This record gives sequence, C-alpha cells and structure tokens, in this order.
Amino acid sequence: MPKISIVGNLMIMLGFLITAAAMFVFVWPLGAGLAALLLASGLFRFFNNAREALTKRRTPARASILGQPQFASGKLAGASESTTAG
Repeated sequence: MPKISIVGNLMIMLGFLITAAAMFVFVWPLGAGLAALLLASGLFRFFNNAREALTKRRTPARASILGQPQFASGKLAGASESTTAG
C-alpha cells in the first residue's frame, strides 16, 4: 500500500475545501431562492388560513350576517334563553 506524502494529503484537503466552498457559494442561494418562490406563490398562506379557520370564533353578529346558525337548534351563540316574567 503506497504511502501518500504530506503534499498529497494537503492537495486532497485543499480539494475538499474547494468543493465545500463551491457548494456553499452556489447551492445555498438555490435553497434561499426556492424558499422565496414558495413565499411569493402563497403556499404558506394556506397554512395561515387553516390556522385562522381553526382558531377564529364565529361571533353572533358574524353568524347572522352569514345567515348560518351556529348551533343545530338554530340559535345563535350568545342568545339568552331566559324569559322575563311580565
């Protein structure tokens, strides 16, 4: 098995460093560009809309504007069931 000289080892290490530097310089902007394209195309907006739909509470006013009762009984949220004796 031939022994590699110190100069040979340094050349191999230099080759690895050049390769790593080239990948750092040329590859990470591609990832950053892809992330920018995803943001620009609005794909992340889908997740934001899903979160809002899950966390937003429908108020009685909003439900009445939409014409949709909030409960199966047909009553809106917040409507009191108390009767006043007259």
